Amino acid sequence: MAPRFTLASMESSTNFGPLVALGFYVRHHDLWAPIRHRVHFNEPTHCKKPVDALYDMWVGILAGCEVVSQVNTTIRADPLLAQAWGRDQFHEQSTIARVLDTCGPPQVYQMREATESLFHWLGYAHRHDFSRSLLRVDIDLTGMFASKWAEGSTKGYFSGKRNAYGRQLVRIGATDYREVIASLLYPGFQTSLASLHPAVLTLERVLYLDEERRRGTLLRLDAGFGDDENLAWVLSRDYQLIAKGYSGKRAAAYARRVKHWIEIRPGERWVALSPMQLVFPVPTQTIVVRWLTSKEHFRHSLYITTDLEATPIEVAATYDGRGAGEVEIQTDHAGLLLRRRRKRRFAAQEMLVLLNDLAHNWLAWLYAWVLKDGPFHGFGPKRIVRDLLTIPGEAEIVNGELIELRLKASHPYAAAMAEALEQLWHMRDC
Repeated sequence: MAPRFTLASMESSTNFGPLVALGFYVRHHDLWAPIRHRVHFNEPTHCKKPVDALYDMWVGILAGCEVVSQVNTTIRADPLLAQAWGRDQFHEQSTIARVLDTCGPPQVYQMREATESLFHWLGYAHRHDFSRSLLRVDIDLTGMFASKWAEGSTKGYFSGKRNAYGRQLVRIGATDYREVIASLLYPGFQTSLASLHPAVLTLERVLYLDEERRRGTLLRLDAGFGDDENLAWVLSRDYQLIAKGYSGKRAAAYARRVKHWIEIRPGERWVALSPMQLVFPVPTQTIVVRWLTSKEHFRHSLYITTDLEATPIEVAATYDGRGAGEVEIQTDHAGLLLRRRRKRRFAAQEMLVLLNDLAHNWLAWLYAWVLKDGPFHGFGPKRIVRDLLTIPGEAEIVNGELIELRLKASHPYAAAMAEALEQLWHMRDC
């Protein structure tokens, strides 16, 4: 006998069990309030409350939607998830796309203000104890591919791609806290050199860095940012600094004067105190780094640091810590799919970047609150979105209140995630 194939509403089940709980948590603490009260649209947007479409896109990012159109087949098809986030039904993808396309500079400015307000409310970098340690901040520029017809899309430097078109994204991150402090979107021809001043001034504005706090902040910069003029400007503002020098030719010339190298990776990498020290407005020390490429060629760079007591090995290790910031960006590309969601209009792309930053920071805070001390220690955005928030489940909801969430018992992370959610729910405040 042939089986029957029918449809069922399945209103009490979901493909995103933990995300259901987080929806109730966000609503309980009204964490969307800064955005809801600040972002306003004056033009028609095909829906009564366009800010709700941005809300739906944020949930879609947390659910792992690769592109805007995937909203229809993921969260919009999940009525229980919509109920958890206070929605009768998530907006259809075309409505979300239209709202994003309606965004202009005023909405981007309002959204930036709103997300910064939420960062001040929940962020850890904003509450950093400067009396105990330096606040380490990484500034990076990364290419965002786009159609050649997209607004602000030009040829520029895109790693591994010649003659590519796109935009450039400057990310300011508090890597120790896994937080994005701010992101700035530019046309594709933007360079790191031209990005440093606005990035540092944005950092100061968001974190309220006065002179005393700047002295407790360590900026870690790669070679693209580090010409002498830029480094002198940063140092004149009283920051601590670890940066790679801009000129490879100068580094090679300095390396030829080194007589004694310290091997830090056998047969691959060496460091030494430079016989010639670069001169800046404040005392610094210059370290020469030498490494062997895969083609058996030597390459050199200079590290400039304000830490006069550090050994060359310690200076190299401090600079290598920048790798964590670069990993954070790559996990956003892989986990939150930052590069996959593209809009032709520049302001629409900026809005997507801000929503991505909000999702990134929300996952960073969730990790700090209930994940880092358990079996999910070391999980980044990709694994949280892919492996944890997608655990299937069932929920019992009475009068708009979550009574019970049952995660699928056969899922390998279900039990530990249930404990984490219970711990989150019993936090006195967020």
